[in-house]
Amino acid sequence: MLVYTDSSHYSVQYRNELFDFLKAFFNDLSPEERSKSYGAWTKSVIFTDDPRRAALAVLPMSWNFYLKNGKVALAMDFIRKASSCRLVSWVNSDFGVPVLYREGEIFRASGYQSRRLPGQWAMPPFFMDPLERIYSRTSIFPRKKIEKPTVGFCGQAGGTWMKYAVDIARIAGRNTAFYTKLRVDEPQAILSAAWLRNKALDLLEGEPGVETRFIRRYKYRAGARDRKEAEQTTLEFFDNIQGTDYTLCVRGGGNFSVRLYETLAMGRIPVFIDTDSILPWDDIIPWKEIMVYVPIKDLRCLPQILLDFHNEIHPDDFVEQQQKARKLWLEHLSFAGFFKTFIEKYSFGMHEQEN
Repeated sequence: MLVYTDSSHYSVQYRNELFDFLKAFFNDLSPEERSKSYGAWTKSVIFTDDPRRAALAVLPMSWNFYLKNGKVALAMDFIRKASSCRLVSWVNSDFGVPVLYREGEIFRASGYQSRRLPGQWAMPPFFMDPLERIYSRTSIFPRKKIEKPTVGFCGQAGGTWMKYAVDIARIAGRNTAFYTKLRVDEPQAILSAAWLRNKALDLLEGEPGVETRFIRRYKYRAGARDRKEAEQTTLEFFDNIQGTDYTLCVRGGGNFSVRLYETLAMGRIPVFIDTDSILPWDDIIPWKEIMVYVPIKDLRCLPQILLDFHNEIHPDDFVEQQQKARKLWLEHLSFAGFFKTFIEKYSFGMHEQEN
């Protein structure tokens, strides 16, 4: 596939703002090394300096970069040159920023379904395979179904009404700054993610039919001060996922959950609290069949929704569901899997937005 971009927009100091697709190419790797590191899909990409020949134009940097560094004119000039191509752009960060050109495809991790733009798609966070990195294996630890489901959670939790009030005040302050043009970060729903997380944990702990294995931490990574402590907390985090049937996945500062993808990578079934979320490739992935799905409006029913799912699933299907979770991450949500799907969709004209 012929792709048009402009490497002059990029500098190493802003690598975090470079569209992840291009990170596979903006380096000194040989084609063989690139394929090994990022996936075989990279072999099908050829860059051209002539946008008239390209099937796809990729705006190199995030909209955050162009807006916050006074380079909007640079982005718009690129878009003008690439007017004959299908344009791909992306938004970085937990909160995101306004997209100044809404034609084409827009990728971002955060975002709200109710505010979704035509052509907007969710992009998962990317991380090293935890099974391979931590457990030196590529196959899951299958768990057999038992009568009482176990639900895990390891992460920041706990708080007071004062903390929740401060969270809401901060969101309100950021939203006001956006509307008064003091910030470009998009407004967020007035919701304390800490409150939501703790409410969900409390509901599950109060259900006698569910076994909970929660590790509540009051600081990110338990306040790890060095690499050794960070590695220990990471091991505890993934051991918690590996040692339970289900893992509770609730949004953080942005409207998405990294834990959702980590749970899938480990071959476990997420219990996902939907806060008006956009999920990746929702035109081809039957998300509600992959997870225990709980809309935020039904939060109080969380324990019963989980019990209904667990009681209804056949023991053989329970193990198969774990395998499906792992396969989904590998084929569509890991770095290699996501951009393989990306290339296939754009190459064969399958990518049609139905919203």
